[in-house]
Amino acid sequence: MASSNKTVKFVESDPSGLPLKRKQVQQACESCRKRKKRCIHTEGDEDADVSKSPGSRTRNHDGTPNGQGDHGLTPSAHSSRRFVCDTNPEGLFAEATGSDALGSKRGSRFLGDTNPEGMFAEVTHSDGATSTARNDEVGVWVSTRHDTSVAPESANVTAPHPAIPYDEILLPYVQEHCLTCVPPEREYRQLKKVYTRKIHPIYALVPDSAMTDNDSPANIVLRQVISLAAATDPSMANYLRLNNKGSEKLSFVEFSQALSGAIRTTLATSLIVDRTVHIRALSMLSLYFQPSSLQESEVPAQFNAEAIHHSQTLGLHLLRTGDPALETLFCAVWAVDKINAAAYASAHALGDLKPFVELPVLEPMIVEANALEVPTHLLATLEVFYHAVIILSCRLPRPGAESNQSSYASSIPPAMANARRSLASERIAHAVKKEKLSPVPFIPYAVSLSLSVEYRKMRHSALPMFRARSRDAFKSSCELLKRFKNIFYSAKVTYGLGERMLKEMERAATTLVQEAPPAANASEISSEPTPEVAFSADPQDFDMSMNGMPNLDSIDFNMDVFGHFDPSFDLTMADNALEGNLDIGLPLNWGEWAQFGS
Repeated sequence: MASSNKTVKFVESDPSGLPLKRKQVQQACESCRKRKKRCIHTEGDEDADVSKSPGSRTRNHDGTPNGQGDHGLTPSAHSSRRFVCDTNPEGLFAEATGSDALGSKRGSRFLGDTNPEGMFAEVTHSDGATSTARNDEVGVWVSTRHDTSVAPESANVTAPHPAIPYDEILLPYVQEHCLTCVPPEREYRQLKKVYTRKIHPIYALVPDSAMTDNDSPANIVLRQVISLAAATDPSMANYLRLNNKGSEKLSFVEFSQALSGAIRTTLATSLIVDRTVHIRALSMLSLYFQPSSLQESEVPAQFNAEAIHHSQTLGLHLLRTGDPALETLFCAVWAVDKINAAAYASAHALGDLKPFVELPVLEPMIVEANALEVPTHLLATLEVFYHAVIILSCRLPRPGAESNQSSYASSIPPAMANARRSLASERIAHAVKKEKLSPVPFIPYAVSLSLSVEYRKMRHSALPMFRARSRDAFKSSCELLKRFKNIFYSAKVTYGLGERMLKEMERAATTLVQEAPPAANASEISSEPTPEVAFSADPQDFDMSMNGMPNLDSIDFNMDVFGHFDPSFDLTMADNALEGNLDIGLPLNWGEWAQFGS
C-alpha cells in the first residue's frame, strides 16, 4: 500500500475544547463589487482580526515580541511553551504564583509530557516543534486569551483550586470567622519575635520577604502559621489570644485548634491564588498541626504531600528558578518531607539522588557552614536533630525478626551501630534536659527515639546491670516527654505508652514481692541469684512509693520482670509501638497506640 503524502493539520481549540473557526475570507465592499475591482478597503479590518487571534504575535519597536519585557516570555507571548525554569524564571513563576498583572484576562493550563494533548499542543506551534528537546522538560504551558468582558473573578485560573463548587457558600464564613482569627497586634509581635529567633533559622519557610503590610488573605494566613508555630514555645503561654475570641487568654489546645482550623478553611477556598503561599502554609501545618482525634492522625502527612504537589507543579524541584527565595523554599520543603517521612513512616515524596551518603561529623559541618557565631540554642537544636538522624541510620532488625535465630542472638546489634546509637540516645537526653531548645516538632520525636533505644535494651539485654541502667534512662526519657505532651500529639502518645509500661512494671514488682518466700538465714543465702527470687531477700530493703507500690529502683533485674506482666496487658502491642518507632519503614498507628496508652 502506497504511503500517503497528505499531512495532518492540527486545529486549535478554545478553553472549552471546541475548535476555533477557520479564517473567513473578507468580502469586497459594495462600491468595489459594482466596479468589479479588487477591494482594499477591508484589509485594515482583516489585519485587526488577525492581530486578535490567539496564535498571533506582534513585535515592538525594539524587535522583541509583544508582551515580552525585561522578565522574558509571558503567557501572552506564546500560546504554548516548554516548562523549563531557567529559560523563563520570572515570567513563568509570576504567572504560576498569581502575580501576573494580566492574570485576570489570560489563563494557562499545564500539560505534562504524559498527556497526549500536550504533545499535540506543542506540535501545533513552530516554537515547540522546532525547539530542541531536553531531558528535564516536563511539559508545556498552554495559554489562552479570555474575553475581556468576563469578570476578573471568574477568569482567575491561577489559583490551586480553579473550580470550587462550594466557594460561594464558604467565602462569607471565611471572611467573618477565619480571616479575623489572628492574634492582636501586641501578642503577634511577641509571637513573631519568638518565631524569628528560634524557628525561622531552622526551617526558613516564612521569611520576612514573603510578608506584606496589607491585610490580604495571603498575608493573614502567613501571620496565622507564624503564630501557630511560635505558640509551642512555653514562654508564649500568656500571649495566646485571638481577635475573634475576645480578650480572654486561651489554652494552647484552644489556640492551636482555632488557628489551624482557620488556615485549613481559608486554603480550601479560591481567596489565595499564590501557590508559594500554599506551599509555605501547608509545610508549616505539616509540622505544627496537632491532631485532636484518631481520624486526624494522618492529616499532617497529607499537608506535606499537598505542599510537595504544589512545589512540583511549579517545577521548584528542577532548581532552575533563578530566584534564591524559591530555591530556599524548595530546600525547606525537601527537609520537611524527610522529617515527615521519618515521623510518620511514610514514603519520601521527593526522591533522593544519593541514597548512600557517608554520615558526616557534626562539628566539621558547623565549621564549614561558618556557623560558629550562631546562637547556642540553635546549635543545640540542630545537635538533637543530628543525633536523631544517627539513631534512624542504624537500621537494625527487631529482636526475634529472624526465624532462624534465637531471640537473644537477634537482639545483639553490630558493635559500631550499638555504640553510635547508644551515644546518640544519651546526647539527646542530655541536650533536652540541659539546653534551651527551639520549639520544633523533631525535639519530642528525638526524645521518643531515645526512649525506644532504652526500651529495647531494657527488654532484651542479658545483663541485669544493663537492664537496670536502661530502666533509669527509660524513666528519664518519660519525664522529658512529659514536658511536651500538652503541646505535641506524638509526645502525648509516646508518653502515655511509657507511663503505662512503668506502672505495669511496678505492678509486676509488687506481685513478685507478695509471692516471694520468707527470707532465709544469712548462712543459707547463696551468692548466686535463684530463678524464684526477683528482688533482695529482705522486703524491708525496698523503697516504698507513696501509693504503696515498690519504687522502680528496687527492682532486681536478675529475673525477667516482663514475664510477670498481667495477661490483660498487651505486651506485644507495646513492643510494636516502642520498638517499631526505630524503624522508619514501619507505619506508625498513632491512634491505636493513643488508646493503648490512655
